[in-house]
Amino acid sequence: MKITSVRHGETKRNKEKIVQEQVEGGLTKEGIDQAKRLAKRLSNEVFDKIYCSDAQRAKETAREIIKFHSNIPMEYTEELREMDAGENIGLSWEEHSKKRDESNESFAIFKPKNGESIMDLVIRIHNFINNLYSKHKGEHILLITHGGTNKALKHLSEKGLVEPIREKGYKQDNCCVNIVEYDENGAKLILYNCVKHLV
Repeated sequence: MKITSVRHGETKRNKEKIVQEQVEGGLTKEGIDQAKRLAKRLSNEVFDKIYCSDAQRAKETAREIIKFHSNIPMEYTEELREMDAGENIGLSWEEHSKKRDESNESFAIFKPKNGESIMDLVIRIHNFINNLYSKHKGEHILLITHGGTNKALKHLSEKGLVEPIREKGYKQDNCCVNIVEYDENGAKLILYNCVKHLV
């Protein structure tokens, strides 16, 4: 199974560096332009199925992509949502990081009230991918999702279900492209955070 996983276009919250809601929040004008460029890049790809987060920003990104893939079945799913930041939604990224650093929890286990931890997200995506592989072995699947989700995919493909630590190399730009291939031997990360279509 081959997965091409993309991040949604820019939102107002992204631009302002504010922790965003899981579902609400559409694309900025720049985000729509990014989605159009991403759609053009993917226009000649052959997909067997598209799965899209049910967040507004992901749906608006999908709207541009499916102009070139209107015949491909697509399914919206909450399983591909961004990590739920709970009570930290609306804080600046800096404030969110400060709260995590001031807690007694590790980087991956810290969980805002009413939210998810990074490890919760990794486990959610692990279960989603396992289910996907059982249904789509040998197929090419497109995921339209979020930065945190794609970071979880990278982590799982390289290290499996171990607790993530804070490290470099996990940046996700808006409308970037990531590719992971899966077979009976495991997962292999082929491409990560590619934005050549945006420059």
